Amino acid sequence: MSNPFSPFQEVNVLAKLADLQETEYHNTVLLHGIIELLIQKGVLTREELLATARQIDTQLSQQLPSANKVVPFSTPTAPPFS
Repeated sequence: MSNPFSPFQEVNVLAKLADLQETEYHNTVLLHGIIELLIQKGVLTREELLATARQIDTQLSQQLPSANKVVPFSTPTAPPFS
């Protein structure tokens, strides 16, 4: 069975995946920072955030057939970056 991609194309795809992974990491760090600031400032509570996230997860799971393959949203054991 032959590979449909040339070695250069394979390297290019892997580089793009690495870039996406780095972008995802940075976005996750920023999101955690925003959430922590909102909680510290009393704009929302961790419980409100988790309840809303569970509600959205349930709605998306019902609307998107592929979402059922995703691990369901769970309560983190420890707050991020604490």
